[in-house]
Amino acid sequence: MPRECPNACSRALSTLVVAAILLPGPLAATAVAGPPAVASAIEISDPWSAPDRMQRIDAVIDRARAQIGTPYAWGGGGAQGPGPGIRDGGIADEHRDYEKVGFDCSGLMVYSFASAGIRLPRYSGHMLHAGPRVPVAAAQRGDLLFWGEGGRDHVALYLGGETVLEAPFSGGHVRIAPLDRTGLLPFAVRMI
Repeated sequence: MPRECPNACSRALSTLVVAAILLPGPLAATAVAGPPAVASAIEISDPWSAPDRMQRIDAVIDRARAQIGTPYAWGGGGAQGPGPGIRDGGIADEHRDYEKVGFDCSGLMVYSFASAGIRLPRYSGHMLHAGPRVPVAAAQRGDLLFWGEGGRDHVALYLGGETVLEAPFSGGHVRIAPLDRTGLLPFAVRMI
């Protein structure tokens, strides 16, 4: 075997362990079983290396930042960009979100994280379970922050320095805002 095999095997195994943590279903079961026999011959970069991690976080934030000023549209947006809002039978209808093309809070996160190759669930309450949780006090740039029981009320992208990038509410626009801790859940979700 080549001399560098232990490092390649180690990287392959760490990649598979990360997959087991982040991926649901049969893919995770395969990852837990261990690396395939050919893994020693495959060069796999470490997904958690500092330069790669920072580049991915920058890509997510840059993609979200490019949407500043885009209208809030309840139910709008996805991995491909802004999309038409939908009726909610309440406040979003009062603001005629169903006539707008834009993002709601979770649609903006789906769009932003797609730039780093991360496919988030569409609903903020499901995003809450999409990655490892860290205490809000330890939140870092690029983490997801949540409000409301089960994360159902709101999700925003933490920029650090007590600021977030968000699609805030009907009648609003994508913006950078001070972190409002009212109703903030005590943990963040770290996707990168």
